[in-house]
Amino acid sequence: MGKHAKGVKRIEAIGKTERSLYTLMIKDNGCGFTSLSENKGMKQLRNIAKKLGGNFRCESLDPKGTICEVTWKLTNNKKNYLN
Repeated sequence: MGKHAKGVKRIEAIGKTERSLYTLMIKDNGCGFTSLSENKGMKQLRNIAKKLGGNFRCESLDPKGTICEVTWKLTNNKKNYLN
């Protein structure tokens, strides 16, 4: 899956709209993480969420796996915040 995804056999990506919010959830069944410091990928996702005016969260699952979510408010503005 990648050099940081140790033990991952399955990745699940789900996008959902609820009221005026959109949530993108990425979940895997890898070994999870124990470090409190953010890696480069988590920092990038946090920056994307910030540019979208949204929130980012990521947590290690018990007994294994990781779940990360980016949530932002949907608008009619067609500006691309990711460039």
